[in-house]
Amino acid sequence: MPTRYLRAHGYDPAPLAVKEQLIREVLLLLENPTAFYLVAVEGRTRLSLLPVGEVERTLPPDPIAALRIFVPLTLGRRAYESELRHVRQTLERRADEATTSASMARTRLYALEHTAGYRQTADLIMAHLSQIPAGASSVEVVDFYQDNQSRIIKLKPTETPQRTAQNLYRKAKNQQIETRQLTERVERREAEALWCLERLEELDQLPTDLRALRAWRKQHQLEPETKAKAAQELPFKVFEDAGFTILVGRNAQNNDLLTQRYAHKDDLWLHAKDVSGSHVVIRHRAGQPVPEPVVEHAAQLAAWYSRRQNDSLCPVTVTPKKFVRKPKGALPGQVLVEREKVVLVVPANPFERNGTL
Repeated sequence: MPTRYLRAHGYDPAPLAVKEQLIREVLLLLENPTAFYLVAVEGRTRLSLLPVGEVERTLPPDPIAALRIFVPLTLGRRAYESELRHVRQTLERRADEATTSASMARTRLYALEHTAGYRQTADLIMAHLSQIPAGASSVEVVDFYQDNQSRIIKLKPTETPQRTAQNLYRKAKNQQIETRQLTERVERREAEALWCLERLEELDQLPTDLRALRAWRKQHQLEPETKAKAAQELPFKVFEDAGFTILVGRNAQNNDLLTQRYAHKDDLWLHAKDVSGSHVVIRHRAGQPVPEPVVEHAAQLAAWYSRRQNDSLCPVTVTPKKFVRKPKGALPGQVLVEREKVVLVVPANPFERNGTL
């Protein structure tokens, strides 16, 4: 404080005699203060014997009386600044997460809308059954959905065309539900992002008062003790099984997001072995080992959302997330598993029969 006071009164460029006079004045003020000062220095409220920084209030030279005013004022301001910072960070984080979630949902919607639908492909297979020889790996058909243009449809030689069409109709139903859910998510998450940005603008207009901040916080349900009132919507396929949450990645970039940012080191991580597919994570619950049926269901999901979907049996890697790492320079979705257990399951979505997608 003395150094700041001296510099504010021209100490540095002053001649030696003036410097000595300034120092004597400061010592006199410190030894025989005429007042205490509540000052703002570098964004903090301080009690000073010298009028430095921004003087907010001049107090009598009684140290006990000055402290009785200074201490509660400072504690209140620190609580206000801490809560204000917390609210701002919470709103900024929620706005960012909501924007990211809406953007990813829009990207997925665009991909769904700009690819040939499963139902159209199934319709074409059924309409050209008589042209498909047994064991064919592909068939060229007239696509009546695209101005009768020629189109080649890939088939599985080991699967009947009727079976392929049946699988595609089932996927079409799932895709229709996914499209509806994605559209709802975009609207919901964009509305949430806008709400957060509006609240941030309001925050800048609030009076500098802890009571007013807390009343505003309560009005908008932003109290620190309120949990999950603004529950974030995860940008993955989400399933619930026996109280455990199972997350499934949607594509290579989404797999990276799931494994690298959302998964905890104690979560269980699953992936169809030796083929491309979705990363699957079973959320860890403290003190509760994951039951075998839950692991099996998650493994079935890992097999289902992989290139082994139509295999009769699929080997699936199961390991704690802490044994999964992404090597430097690896492509999106590529990871290295340092320790694993392999289970064999039938590829399936065990939640589909319950309408959970």
